[in-house]
Amino acid sequence: LGYEVIKAALTGIPTAIGISVTMAVFSQKLIPKLGRYTMTLGTLVMAAGLWVLYLFIHANGLDTTPWQFIPGLLLVGMGMALIMSPMFSVVLNDVDHKHAGSASGILSAVQQLGGAIGTALIGVVFFGQLTAAASVSFDAVVPQIRDDLTAAHVPAETQDQIISAAKNCFVDRTKEKDSTKTPDSCKKLEDQQASSDQALTQLPPE
Repeated sequence: LGYEVIKAALTGIPTAIGISVTMAVFSQKLIPKLGRYTMTLGTLVMAAGLWVLYLFIHANGLDTTPWQFIPGLLLVGMGMALIMSPMFSVVLNDVDHKHAGSASGILSAVQQLGGAIGTALIGVVFFGQLTAAASVSFDAVVPQIRDDLTAAHVPAETQDQIISAAKNCFVDRTKEKDSTKTPDSCKKLEDQQASSDQALTQLPPE
């Protein structure tokens, strides 16, 4: 969404609030009653939170505001708390006391490894889908771009050139592995824009 660093960090705060409040208030009451099923409840609550996030983002797209993340992230945090709180007791319940330290260490290591692998897999899927769907995604908004160019009285032939150049830049940008590097197609587009702006400044006011 292009949020600044501080804004992105503040947007994620509801997750931490959901975890803290749930651990402090609900976990002590639910775990004795539900036992290991607390983790099942936590999974369902977390899934509900992700679904709420999906609905807001799907409805608002790039116009999604940080305030609209609050309900979904609160539920995600609550679900995470219900999963994490009983996890150690459930896993270590039948472990011999002599091996409790080793088992606890292994569980922590597996959690860290699972988080790292999960993050890596999500990244691969996300950026792979981003690249694979770039051309189709651009084609979906071409009619809107044409309408805007027509409203600006841009000739049809020039519209084709603009759209083609913009599409090449968009696709190349999604394929670029270094986000700080500008693809050649985008540099060419920027140069053309600079030339056009310079030409416009040389025209008389009329």
